[in-house]
Amino acid sequence: MEIIHLFKKGAQKFRNGHKMLKNDINISYEVIMETYNFSHPYIEETISLLFSKQKKPSQNISIKSFKTQDIISIPTEENQKPDNNLKPLDEFKDKTGVYIFLDKDKNPSYIGVAGEKNAKQHLRKRLEQHFNCNSGLSKNIIEIENLLNNIKIKPTNNRRILKDLILEYVPNFLVIEVGTLEDETAVKRSLNLEKCLIAIFNSKYNK
Repeated sequence: MEIIHLFKKGAQKFRNGHKMLKNDINISYEVIMETYNFSHPYIEETISLLFSKQKKPSQNISIKSFKTQDIISIPTEENQKPDNNLKPLDEFKDKTGVYIFLDKDKNPSYIGVAGEKNAKQHLRKRLEQHFNCNSGLSKNIIEIENLLNNIKIKPTNNRRILKDLILEYVPNFLVIEVGTLEDETAVKRSLNLEKCLIAIFNSKYNK
């Protein structure tokens, strides 16, 4: 399974010397590290790995990448409720961590966490909910795209349409495994990591 890192390619120079992901996105590893004083080295190291600034993590950090098309099964006339292919995600059963859905340019569009205290859902279960359109991702895509681009996607419960939207708008995703659900420290770490990443990347479909 290929491991990819965000923003490895395409960084450009800005006037003030900072590297940019794109001409219209003024954010970079350097800017992040200059702006924030992270309370836990784990978060700082994870961000370093996302930006390919560190190749050998000193802590047990696992970041794996997936293609959405390898997971989602689209309904057909013959089979209206096909099972998604969740086998690639089996390794995340009973694990806590953070997942990052990426747009076509591999910029973070939606960031979520598994292992919240009241839910106690592992990473595989949380991702399964998104791919079955039983969670907020597909609904958020419709609402945000309608607001930003005036596309006029009608709200729907049609899973074929919802799954097509997920394939189109978030064709890739990353999974950051932090630890097991039984490890309260790992769960807390996951929650803190999610909050930091949402704040830093201002992910489009998080509301």
